[in-house]
Amino acid sequence: MIGIVVLAALLQQPSQQGPRSLDIDPSKVQPPVVVPAGTVIPITLTNRITTQHSKDGDGIYAKTAFPITVNNKIVIPEGSHVRGKITEVRRPGRVKGKGELTLSFQTLVLPSGITIPIYTSLGGTGAGERKGRSNGTR
Repeated sequence: MIGIVVLAALLQQPSQQGPRSLDIDPSKVQPPVVVPAGTVIPITLTNRITTQHSKDGDGIYAKTAFPITVNNKIVIPEGSHVRGKITEVRRPGRVKGKGELTLSFQTLVLPSGITIPIYTSLGGTGAGERKGRSNGTR
């Protein structure tokens, strides 16, 4: 009975005439900012990845380690979140050979919450030497 009364009250309210228009001052709209191709964006991984346990399609997460500027204006603040995935895993051989990962990044989330699609990848350089691994005990 109460549900019928609430439904009747909702139906009697005047309906809204679609979305409201926003009044935007065209002089305050800024043109889009383009970060030049080839710009190095230093990131710090927030999750651990290894060739031993990773597989194609696994998600990777990082944060920007340094602010990126264009025309002396910060366009990507330090601490922005970066999301991506592993696109290729090459495991090292049992006796010799080096493991290699290829990563691609698809999304940049600024501290303000704005999500921006990005198109970038990082492949193995073959430069890193692994001297050992720290196994923490719990």
